[in-house]
Amino acid sequence: MLPECFTTFATIGYLKYLKVLLLSLEKYNPNSKVIIFADSEIEEEIKKLETNHEIEIVCKLDKYSKKNRSIMEKEGIFKEFTIIKADLIEYALKKYKNTLFLDSDILVTNQITIPDDYEKYDIGLSPHFILPKYCRVAGYFNSGLIFVRNPEFVGYWKNATKNSRYFEQASLEPCAKKFKTFNFGENFNVGWWKLDLSLRGKEIAYKLLSNDNENIYYNKSQIIFIHSHLDKDGRFNMAIKKLIANCENKKQLLELIKF
Repeated sequence: MLPECFTTFATIGYLKYLKVLLLSLEKYNPNSKVIIFADSEIEEEIKKLETNHEIEIVCKLDKYSKKNRSIMEKEGIFKEFTIIKADLIEYALKKYKNTLFLDSDILVTNQITIPDDYEKYDIGLSPHFILPKYCRVAGYFNSGLIFVRNPEFVGYWKNATKNSRYFEQASLEPCAKKFKTFNFGENFNVGWWKLDLSLRGKEIAYKLLSNDNENIYYNKSQIIFIHSHLDKDGRFNMAIKKLIANCENKKQLLELIKF
């Protein structure tokens, strides 16, 4: 089953990542409805982007424009910035029956779907699949992938975030207890943490990456999307780029990440 719409948010500093998300999403989920909370500068740039998506841009982020995480933390506004995700989801649910939120720094590598029986659930969350000691810091779930069908989730999440130990992310834990929740598998939302901090151990986790001519895999399951700043160095990014380069059917994605 396909989600009714996708949601994401970004300021001008994330323009290159947002373009990768939209263009890779176009390949595997063409003609999607996408709502973007943005600042004025990124709004103008995305309007120029040629894509078959039905995109709605809502200018809500000028307050945070040209400010990275470090600056926002110093100004004490990073938590309020992250929980704008909830406002975005709330906005989408006034128009659609469900929405799938994605962070903007994502490369889509296969069609993104939700369970066929999604109506049994209020939300869908993405476990980190990392060692407990790291979950105790950053949270059990990653907030870069959230499916929502029940509008009541929004207010509950925002309230839980007020006292969250780790911004809007750790506060997803009480949400999973409050609402009927399904979990996305390991092959969704594949980021560096899933390998470097793996429950299996880092070296074993990296050996679970593989490819053939058609697909790239983690633990023998097709990777649905990569969550990473792929213009940066590091073992994870290098491993992912190598997988894509060795997969005949995915090679064209490398053109999207030539920053």
